[in-house]
Amino acid sequence: MNDLQYCMHHDQSTWDEYDIRGIYLTKVCDICVHAKLAPYNEQLSIMRCALADLIGAWESYTQMDIHSHDWKTHVVTITELADLLGEELPLALTGDDS
Repeated sequence: MNDLQYCMHHDQSTWDEYDIRGIYLTKVCDICVHAKLAPYNEQLSIMRCALADLIGAWESYTQMDIHSHDWKTHVVTITELADLLGEELPLALTGDDS
């Protein structure tokens, strides 16, 4: 069992952490801040990649240049988001037609 998972913050200065929308995440101290926020940092990184992919797709669409866009990156982002959300990928993305 990870002691930091149940940190009671004894003799530590604590503060509340919020996500980018201002929603409360957890109370942290200097001892556990990195361990407690690690899952949220991974999610934020995946969401940034998704945003970059969507912006790239929109730019390709508006410039009528769909052939210059890196479409393979979309598959990576979709796969990461599906894993994060526990969703299954469409067959067209998995290549599995069995």
